[in-house]
Amino acid sequence: HLEGDKALNHVVDIIKIEIRDIDIFGRFGGEEFVILLPETEIESAHKLALRLCRVLAESRLILQKTDVSITASFGVSGRSIESTSDLEILLRDADEALYRAKNSGRNRVERCNTEL
Repeated sequence: HLEGDKALNHVVDIIKIEIRDIDIFGRFGGEEFVILLPETEIESAHKLALRLCRVLAESRLILQKTDVSITASFGVSGRSIESTSDLEILLRDADEALYRAKNSGRNRVERCNTEL
């Protein structure tokens, strides 16, 4: 657990550097995170996710005297949020894209199929 916590903290530290002050970043599950990007087009969100994949993979973390490369998969979704149900749809779409990315290999970004 201690080594896993070190890896999660490493990821958090890097992502916090790469996102803007207005972005909302938080843990969504065991090793899943969500980044809400206000006032951001889907293409820009996709580019950020690609950059995060690259930056994380290029970063180095030493765990138990071993140099470890961190990879991440991202699901990107975009829509205007007017209500709680819009947020739920946004998260569901991103989650579906994330699982497509995970099932397609490591260090990937997938976009949702429905964008509004």
